[in-house]
Amino acid sequence: MARFTVRLPTSDPKLKRYGPWLRKQRRKRDFTLPDPEQLPDPDDALMKRAMETWWVYLGEIAPSKITECVIEPATDLEAAS
Repeated sequence: MARFTVRLPTSDPKLKRYGPWLRKQRRKRDFTLPDPEQLPDPDDALMKRAMETWWVYLGEIAPSKITECVIEPATDLEAAS
């Protein structure tokens, strides 16, 4: 599992706040998304944080914009069940 940290200007039109973007896509239904009924409970703490603080970028990110890469072992979900 890898997490990249990137620096992008907030004025970039391809950079969207995740919560408002997701709500708009649900209304339009012209974007491939999971069934809203299958998404985590909006009252769930992680989902609430994601809706308020995460961003989504709808374009290509140049490698020069990457400021950090963290690599961690992936969780084996089959072993956990």
